[in-house]
Amino acid sequence: MGDAHFAWKGPLFDYEEENGCPGQIKYVFFTDSNGMWRIQTVGVRGGDSFSQRVPLHADWRGLRADELAAKSGIADIKFVHASGFIGGAGSLESVLLMAQLSIEATY
Repeated sequence: MGDAHFAWKGPLFDYEEENGCPGQIKYVFFTDSNGMWRIQTVGVRGGDSFSQRVPLHADWRGLRADELAAKSGIADIKFVHASGFIGGAGSLESVLLMAQLSIEATY
């Protein structure tokens, strides 16, 4: 992923500050060039590139396809990066569920 994939970070941090909600947005959702839905964690402003507000579920990190689907209970889940900063699934509903379950596991 090049820097263009992270161009949203500055404007998002600015939006939060301007609207009195710094740190409230935990994830962004988008489709990639192949049509897969992605969930990406929002980092900490001023933190290093590995700082994440709420990483994806620890039990899913580094898993793919069938093993990940069995572990998560999400049928069309595709992958979660080993660091927990990004993941993918076949539908918007599934990446939203990934967010919900990751938040529940964190708090």
